[in-house]
Amino acid sequence: MTVEQQARALAAMVACGAALGAACDVLGLLRRALRAGRVLTGAIDLLWGVLAALSVVLVGLRLQIDLLRAYVLAGVLAGMGVYALLIGLPGRRLAQAIQGRMKKRAEPAPASDPLCILHSFSFEADGDTISYRLKKDEKEEKEKKKGRKMAN
Repeated sequence: MTVEQQARALAAMVACGAALGAACDVLGLLRRALRAGRVLTGAIDLLWGVLAALSVVLVGLRLQIDLLRAYVLAGVLAGMGVYALLIGLPGRRLAQAIQGRMKKRAEPAPASDPLCILHSFSFEADGDTISYRLKKDEKEEKEKKKGRKMAN
């Protein structure tokens, strides 16, 4: 095998490794979305292993190379590393930042927010009238009723 063929094979294995890194991330998202337990996690990991072995064999057959070469393994590992550093890690950080912002939006409004006063009232509709009162007062009345029941 010439040096040029080995270099071409190495480049193909780096690309294969990058694709396997992306597949690993996609399967990780699937695992989290399904809230996978031990069995499903094992099945997903097995699926990734089969996909990795199959892709390396298919690329090797396409290039007509011997798969038991050090540059084949080095290329796949390098491709996965390149993917992880350039796409995987920044992508995960971006997803965590977006998720953090979404959680902040779901939290109750701070006291400085003018609309937060609506969180302090409870509203009741009775026929044509609408009454409201502070939730604080409502909690105090419930506690007083509990105290009376315990005293009796």
